[in-house]
Order: sequence, then structure tokens, then C-alpha cells
Amino acid sequence: MAISSAIKALRVAASRTSILRGCHIDAIKDSSLAAILTEWEEFKTYDWRDLIKKMKNPSIVYDGRNILPLQDKSINLIKLGVK
Repeated sequence: MAISSAIKALRVAASRTSILRGCHIDAIKDSSLAAILTEWEEFKTYDWRDLIKKMKNPSIVYDGRNILPLQDKSINLIKLGVK
């Protein structure tokens, strides 16, 4: 019973602070920040240059798993553990 109450409380909290989108393109559109926190192959195959163009300007992409090969100086890219 306690677990179902906790799940319900999390869903209510998430609905107040989060917006769920149907796909990655809708989720990133007009955002200021994208955070990559997984090494899933799916994220490696995205066209990140195109996705970044859909974001607000300026925007930041935080690559916490170092999966993006981008070296474009016009992109505010923060890579974990890379200087």
C-alpha cells in the first residue's frame, strides 16, 4: 500500500513540474537545456546538430556520458570530464 501511495505522489509531483512529450524532437523543441544522462544507442544516432537548431538560442547541451562527437564552437556543449 505504501508503494502505491508513493507512486501516486510522484505522479502528482511530476505533473506539476514536468511536461511529457511523445518524442525527442518535441521534447527538445524550444528548450534551453538538454542533458544526456545515458549511453543508450538511440541517443548516439540522433542528429544532434538538427536538434540543437530547434532549441532556444542560446542553449546548452550537457553530455554527461561523452557520446556526442560535436566540436562546433557555436554549440554550448558541456562534456563531463573533458576540458
